[in-house]
Amino acid sequence: MSIQYPYVLHRLHVPVATQDARGNFVTDEPAWIVVSACRNEAGRQRKFSKEDGSYLQATHLIHCPKGVPPLQAGERVRVLEADGTIRLEGEVIFASKDRFHTRLWL
Repeated sequence: MSIQYPYVLHRLHVPVATQDARGNFVTDEPAWIVVSACRNEAGRQRKFSKEDGSYLQATHLIHCPKGVPPLQAGERVRVLEADGTIRLEGEVIFASKDRFHTRLWL
C-alpha cells in the first residue's frame, strides 16, 4: 500500500533575542518544529527569477496537504523519514498554496 505523505516536514524556528533587566541579550536555542506530513521529489528542476534579474535553481519539490501553516522563502526546512533519518534539508526558494495541497521548492 502506498502512503500519499510518507515523510515529516520540519521548519527551523530561530527565536528573537530579547533583553533582560540588566540589558543583556538573551536568546533561546534554535529548534526544529514539526509542520506537516509531506512527500518530496528530487530532480524537479525549476528556475525562479529574482528582482535583480538573476535566477535561483530549485532542485527539490515538497508536497504537503492543504492547510499547512504558511512558509516563507528563505526559511530553513528539512524532511525526515519515519525512522528519523534526514532525507532532505535546505532553504525554501518558493512556496505555493494551491487548491488541494501546498508546494515548496528547495
